[in-house]
Amino acid sequence: MKRLSHTSKTITSMLALLGLACSPLTLAEQSQHQLTLLIKGYEESKGTTYLSLYDDAEHFNKMDGKSVANVQQRINGDTLRITFHDLNAGEYAVSLYHDANNNRELDRNMLGIPSEPYGFSNDAGAFGPAKFNKASFKLEEDKTIVINLR
Repeated sequence: MKRLSHTSKTITSMLALLGLACSPLTLAEQSQHQLTLLIKGYEESKGTTYLSLYDDAEHFNKMDGKSVANVQQRINGDTLRITFHDLNAGEYAVSLYHDANNNRELDRNMLGIPSEPYGFSNDAGAFGPAKFNKASFKLEEDKTIVINLR
């Protein structure tokens, strides 16, 4: 049996590494997706929208800092577009509110009902705060969802 020379071994190793570097994306890299949110129904072009993206029911809508992402966006029209990049495939839910008077909280009336616009993915929460299972959606490919303010 013929032995490979040191130079041949080096060339073979370099070719193997080059092959790995040029190989298709790994499974984890292939599961990265883009999520675009279109939030509609702003009646006033002032204030700020506070939005959170969640990936589990335990922390959904709790404002405990355990969301996947948080966004604060000033309003300048009747529709707001927010895009998240490089999200893993999975189950997500969105909650948001429009802080029209910029006091950094969702104002409520004497009965505890929000007096500023709010919304959830799947337009959940028509009769109170949405639950994760009602607001959640699967992200398995790039996706655009519409959220209508209440």
